[in-house]
Amino acid sequence: MRGRQAAWAQPDIQKLAAKFVSATDEVWRLHHLKDPECELFQTFMDKGIYAGRDGSTRQGIFAVAPSGVLLADVNTTRAEGMRAMLKKALKAWEALPRAERLLPFDPETRRKDIKCTENKFPSGGVALRAFVRDLPRRNLPQDWRSKAWNVDYAWFREGELEGLMPARVRKKAKQAWPRPLVQRLARIHLLDYVRGQTTPHGKDHVHEASLVTEVVKVKKKAVELRFSGEVRISSGAWSDTPDGSATRGVKVKLLGEAIYDRRLKRYTRFDLVAVGVRWGRTQFNFRQDDLAPSPIGWVFTLAPKDERVPPAHFGAYGW
Repeated sequence: MRGRQAAWAQPDIQKLAAKFVSATDEVWRLHHLKDPECELFQTFMDKGIYAGRDGSTRQGIFAVAPSGVLLADVNTTRAEGMRAMLKKALKAWEALPRAERLLPFDPETRRKDIKCTENKFPSGGVALRAFVRDLPRRNLPQDWRSKAWNVDYAWFREGELEGLMPARVRKKAKQAWPRPLVQRLARIHLLDYVRGQTTPHGKDHVHEASLVTEVVKVKKKAVELRFSGEVRISSGAWSDTPDGSATRGVKVKLLGEAIYDRRLKRYTRFDLVAVGVRWGRTQFNFRQDDLAPSPIGWVFTLAPKDERVPPAHFGAYGW
C-alpha cells in the first residue's frame, strides 16, 4: 500500500506503467511452486537485484519480457526508484531482439497446469473486500503510518451464508451466525495488517466471537438484515521480549447491514464494520514501536464480480 500511495499514484509513473501489462501475485508461491508462471519467475528472480543474494524472499517489482528475459527490477516504495526502473525496462525492451521477446512455445498449452488459488473462487458464493486502517488518535506518528491502510478478501462458499438467515424469516427474528463462520472471520480476517503482513490466530486464541442476524424488514423481493456482535482474540506474538510474554490481539464490536434478494437467491448488499482496539505485534506488521492498545477499524463490502483475489491467508481456510 505504501508503494501504491507514494509511487503508483504519480501521474508520470502511471503513464509509464500503461506501456506494460501489469500482474501481481504472492511472491512465496512464485518462488517455490512448480506452476508454469512460477517456473517462469524462477528463471529470472535471481538475475537482477537478488543476484548472488541468499534469503527467503524475492519481493519486488519485475519488468520482464514474455520470454522471461529480465528487463529491470527494483524493490522500493519510492517514486524515484520506480520511475527509474520503468524507464530502464522500456529501453531494454526496445533493444531486445524480436526473437528473444517471446517464449519458444505457446503458453496456452500449459494453462491446465496452473493451480493458483484464484481457480478456487467460490462461484455462486460470496466474496467480500475488506479494508483496514488505524483510527484517529493523539499519538499516531505523523508520517506514512498516519495514512496507512490495507486490503484483503474474505470468501464464503455457496450455501455458507444461508446459515445467517433465521429459519422463519419475519421481522425481528434473530439467528446466531454458525460458529465456524464467526471463528474464521475472527482469527483470519480481524488481523492487524494495517502496515504490513501478519499471521492468523489459532482456534484456541478466540476467547469470544459472536455475530447475530436480525431481520429488519421483509419484502416480496428482498429481506433487509442487520448484524451485530463482538470478538475478543489474543495470542502470544513474535516479539523482542526474552520471555516471550508479549501478546497481540483485538477486541472489537461489529455492526452491519445486508439485503438478500429472494428471487436471485443472493446478497445484493453486504456491509460489515468492526471497530475496537488492537495491541501487540507480529514479525512483519511494523508495530515494533506501537504495542499499546490503539483504535482500529475494518470495513467489509461485496467485492466486484470480476475481482477474484484470494484471501491473504486462504491456506488457513481448510478448503
